[in-house]
Amino acid sequence: MNEPVLPAPPTATRRWVSALLALAVTVPLGMAPLLGNLEIPGFKALLSLFPGSLQETALPLASLAMALVAVSVQFFSRDRFSGRKLTRAFVAVVAALFLLLLLLAWRHNQTVVGMPVGPDAERASFVVAHPRSASCPCPADRGDAECIQRLGLDGSRLPICWAEADLRSNAFVLVLLYVLLMSGLGALVGLLVMVRRQSGTTKRRRKAPA
Repeated sequence: MNEPVLPAPPTATRRWVSALLALAVTVPLGMAPLLGNLEIPGFKALLSLFPGSLQETALPLASLAMALVAVSVQFFSRDRFSGRKLTRAFVAVVAALFLLLLLLAWRHNQTVVGMPVGPDAERASFVVAHPRSASCPCPADRGDAECIQRLGLDGSRLPICWAEADLRSNAFVLVLLYVLLMSGLGALVGLLVMVRRQSGTTKRRRKAPA
């Protein structure tokens, strides 16, 4: 029995599918090492600072954010912006990224507890909150890392010592900061590409015969 042959989509639709796959799939795949989805010896992605449970959420969100940045760069690359506007945008994005990086470092220091576990001393990390709940079996003078070990290194048991709403809130802030940092970095490189593109166009126009 012959299999039915589906008609080919119209030309415009084929272009749409090709562009969608290129920007929404190929771009995140190409950025897998940067996003932390592909390990490279000697390089540690920012995502490695996050607990494993947060990585599962942060990675697809950051991939989609990068795809959105790629679409934006492709769209606005057709326009010409003055060098002053691009410089202002570049400086603003750099300043915002530094602030986000400082904020992420502070939030990570306050809400993420890491410790070596297992015979190979692999590092595990968990999101915590402050203060501990009254029902927590850990003594108040003990550190968060020791408390997590007493809970069996089981993330599902953390609400015994910390309010679940606070844990979710801290996790959301960390993921949000990570996505903003990654998308901001993508936007910064996009501005750099636009500057170089416009600079190259200007040089070609100057070399063109009158």
